[in-house]
Amino acid sequence: MIPRYSDHAANERTMLAWVRTALAVIAFGLLVEKLNLFLRLSAVLKPEDQLSAQYAEWIGILLIGVGVLVIVASLLRYFRISHAIESENAIAMGAKKSDALLFLMIAAMVIAVALFFGHAIGIGG
Repeated sequence: MIPRYSDHAANERTMLAWVRTALAVIAFGLLVEKLNLFLRLSAVLKPEDQLSAQYAEWIGILLIGVGVLVIVASLLRYFRISHAIESENAIAMGAKKSDALLFLMIAAMVIAVALFFGHAIGIGG
């Protein structure tokens, strides 16, 4: 039997949940990028929609980047906690900068998408 198996399993489940979240964010970013490319190539966009298309391109890139950063941060968190589980010394594991960074990246992504959709449907100017 693996010592502290339930702790390791919980740590792994948490890391996998963050990776699933990151993959969903990346997939959404790719969707925004591909849809934007399709609209540009099909000449559906009117000249006044070019600014929205530029926003969509940047939001797609932002979503892909945030997804990659979330994967990296979740892996770093996984290894840090795995090491703490294996350690014989008691380690205080409060909220760390990586946890706050993961939250801020997801919050920034949600705000960017909300601003884009607000602009695209004409809310707020």
